Amino acid sequence: MCCAGGETRELIRWIRKGLRRSGRQRSLSSDFARDSLYSHVPKAGEVTLKAPRLRSMPLETQIIERYKRREGTKEDKESWQNFLRHLKERGLKGVQLVVSDKCLGVVEALGEFFPEAKWQRCVVHWYRNVFTAVPKGKVKAVAAMLKAIHAQEDRPAALKKADDVVKKLESMKLGKAAGIVRDGVGETLSYMAFPMEHWRQIRTNNPLERIMREIRRRTRGVGAFPDGRSALMLVAARLRHIARASCRWA
Repeated sequence: MCCAGGETRELIRWIRKGLRRSGRQRSLSSDFARDSLYSHVPKAGEVTLKAPRLRSMPLETQIIERYKRREGTKEDKESWQNFLRHLKERGLKGVQLVVSDKCLGVVEALGEFFPEAKWQRCVVHWYRNVFTAVPKGKVKAVAAMLKAIHAQEDRPAALKKADDVVKKLESMKLGKAAGIVRDGVGETLSYMAFPMEHWRQIRTNNPLERIMREIRRRTRGVGAFPDGRSALMLVAARLRHIARASCRWA
């Protein structure tokens, strides 16, 4: 979100008014940073954040800087270019597959930094996109048809099944859903170029999202870490546990 000109000034006046009423104006910088993903690290007897300081800034600057931070987390091409460039500079190589939803930013940036990698559109997110064009009473039947596509033994068979599903959807007067299937099914089949024993884990990014939720749950339970190293040790320990549990297919 970004604000400019009169809208920003009006927003500042509105926040000032509310903070004065509640007597909370002095704690604005900590409130603004509280919903970020940074870990709390005590220093010299008080809790600080591993983030650029806002406390010493004027109120107007704090508000604008907070919106800039939110704007910087957009999933646009520039943000993904910065992220992928960072990974490559750290030595990441040999990437064969990238799994994500259809965020155009990552799709466009991927070819610039890892041109040899295939892109797999998350099957679960794709299902949800199709369901937006399906009446609630027919979602269960359509879900079964979509799952049948990805139950095939290879890509040609899956594409043939997708053609049958498109015809079936059109006969059910679900033309919009049929169009989504027709246009996007090929993007969800990249995983079939890899060994079959890995298909279940690499056709969706849900496993990664579960890992991130688990890490967030564990770190929030601690609240404040003694230092950045302790936070890193907790996250690394959890990742090692997950890696050991996943070694059956890794």
